[in-house]
Amino acid sequence: MKRILYISTIAILFSACAGNNDLSDPNLVAENFLKDYITMNYEGAKKYSSEDFKGLLDQYQSEKALLAEDVIEETALATVEIKNMEIKEAEGVAIVKFSNSQLPDIVDQLELRKVEDSWYANNVERTVDVELDKKFSDEDIEKMMEEAEDQEETIPTSEITE
Repeated sequence: MKRILYISTIAILFSACAGNNDLSDPNLVAENFLKDYITMNYEGAKKYSSEDFKGLLDQYQSEKALLAEDVIEETALATVEIKNMEIKEAEGVAIVKFSNSQLPDIVDQLELRKVEDSWYANNVERTVDVELDKKFSDEDIEKMMEEAEDQEETIPTSEITE
């Protein structure tokens, strides 16, 4: 009986340690985080995220409720492809370039940060956002957003008469 108890205790300790190892490998963290992130499983993605990034994932989760069901279902089938990863161990940073099956030509960037012996997703930069930031200042973007809000949606009269 003692032997069974001893083996059970060892097995429990081993499985607990194995669970922590998921965060010690930046490749696994990136793969697991991106798999959940791309499919809009934000609760799952939070397991691999820094404390600072979890708030943004909560926001995404609440915005997900506004999406049409067919969009959510289609996104749930998306897959991720990691293009490359640059690990800067001394700086505690890893940069992961990736794309997803829905937009395969767009390469986005995930930043991982190392805290003690664990890696966490810290930021995702979308290429579209980066390109907009290069072309337009924050003031220009804010002005365009205000103008868009002020405009009423109208149907051109040529479409009404056809």
